Amino acid sequence: MTTTPLTSLTGNYSLDPAHTQIGFVARHAMVTKVRGAFNEFEGTAHLDGTDPSKSSATVTIKAASIDTRNEQRDGHLRTNDFLDAPNFPDITFVSTGVEPLDDNRFRVTGDLTIKDVTRPIGIEFEYQGAATDPFGNLRVGFEGSVPISRKEYGITWRAAVSWWATRSSWSSTCPRSGRPDPACFPPREEGLCRRARIGHDRAVTPLDERLTGLWDSAPLEQGAMEASALVFLPDGRGWSRFESFSSELSVGRFHWHCPGPGLLELRYTWRVDGRWGPDADGFAVVEHSGPDGELIRTGYRLDGGTPSPSAAPGAGGAPARLTLDHPVELAHAFAHLRRPVGPADDPSAAVLPYPQEPGRTPGS
Repeated sequence: MTTTPLTSLTGNYSLDPAHTQIGFVARHAMVTKVRGAFNEFEGTAHLDGTDPSKSSATVTIKAASIDTRNEQRDGHLRTNDFLDAPNFPDITFVSTGVEPLDDNRFRVTGDLTIKDVTRPIGIEFEYQGAATDPFGNLRVGFEGSVPISRKEYGITWRAAVSWWATRSSWSSTCPRSGRPDPACFPPREEGLCRRARIGHDRAVTPLDERLTGLWDSAPLEQGAMEASALVFLPDGRGWSRFESFSSELSVGRFHWHCPGPGLLELRYTWRVDGRWGPDADGFAVVEHSGPDGELIRTGYRLDGGTPSPSAAPGAGGAPARLTLDHPVELAHAFAHLRRPVGPADDPSAAVLPYPQEPGRTPGS
């Protein structure tokens, strides 16, 4: 595409489905990335290149067209636990304003309706250029993204999953005056914790020894289609685990510490994504294995029994409960399982033995 000035592109347009993507990239369970898209949509736009604030756009997305390349997951997303596509077939966006940020970037505000809830959002788009195809159709490209909280739209199945976020990448064009409509939305499911890509020196920050051991969401969520777990080793290492009924398995290794009372930080170092199988104790298939430097920050509190890494397996008493202010691995609450746990229990150890972990020496 060429960098044709927007001033020469004033006109009315409609989305070209063949050259437009309303997609999403989800950080699923804070470990693996799930990519998907909505395959059916339509939209129109009026572009005023001289005065962009006079531009407008509308988009209608068919909720049932959600596609994450997993039939079981897609079927669940279409039910009333999530989008309720049979009763609310359309997701709509109607712009209410356009604000130029610079020559090529614009903030499009408008009303997004999911199910029966309408809320305002703002999407930043960047103009990618324009070109005329061999058939004489003018094609214009924009790219933008927006975070969306699904709880704000009444989608509260498994309340631990509090966020959908969006990163949409699309090239939008139309026949002859086929221009983009700066108003697409693509949700990605994400349990979102406050995080930043920063380092930390564990030597100068304390560990809360009460956290040491295995914490599992399953005892608190009987019948759930997903289960999450956290393991805190006494040396400041640990890992998170997520597995689903549809055979997804994700493990993220981290270093943990407590920078202050009631505060927890998990700095991920390595992630392994794949699938479990009936004959595999851990990963039956590995789809991705690689480093990561994400840092998750959350408040926490401990209730119930007293967790102890030395407690005998099957010890009596009510299990301690770990509650997080922000979800990790799609869960807010974990029960303490009183049994010994060590690096050999980490499913990712079969993929990357601990002595080979980047940044650590053998035996550390």
